[in-house]
Amino acid sequence: MKKLPILIVSAVVAFTLLMGSFQQTQGFTSPPQKKNGEKVGLIDMATVFKKYEKFSSQRAVLKAEIEQKQEIYKPMRLKIEQLKKQISDKGLNSDSPEKQSWEKEYIKLTAEYQSQLKQDEVQFMRREAKIYKEIYKEVQDAVSLYAGYYGYAIILRYSSEGLEKVTDPRKILEKMNRLVVYSSPNVDITQPILDHLNKKYTQQASGGRPNNRRN
Repeated sequence: MKKLPILIVSAVVAFTLLMGSFQQTQGFTSPPQKKNGEKVGLIDMATVFKKYEKFSSQRAVLKAEIEQKQEIYKPMRLKIEQLKKQISDKGLNSDSPEKQSWEKEYIKLTAEYQSQLKQDEVQFMRREAKIYKEIYKEVQDAVSLYAGYYGYAIILRYSSEGLEKVTDPRKILEKMNRLVVYSSPNVDITQPILDHLNKKYTQQASGGRPNNRRN
């Protein structure tokens, strides 16, 4: 019976070390709080997407590819513009074989160019949607982890942008119809989620693997 207090103390110490290790590996900087069924948090998703380095990086790659495609099509665009000028030359008879040949070539090239642009637009839109979906899932997972760790029952999406700099009547009405009218800064989890995501992305980009084991 004398060993019982020692076992209890050892268990408490082990649990404390376990939670401290988990807190450190996940990037959370404050201790876990007791779960509360009524605890509500807020997150500004627009800010997260704007400041998440992985999202910015993937969008930059996509933008560079779009610009590269535009350069590839540049000779075709110049040819189309040249043909258009030749066809518009009032000094040529509209029935001349030369002008008719230009018109056929112009129609053919324009159709090919527009078809290529349409295909690329669909492809890039799909890739962009995939990026948004991937990032949203990562944010959702991070929020779920954070909420479970700190005892949040629900996390609502909101906008932290105020009305001070808004002049467009429609945007003013949109902001006036926001679900959240007032919120304490203490319930905004945007920054810790951003810190967690960017830290994890930096580790992955540098070849390191974040340690997510709870030990």
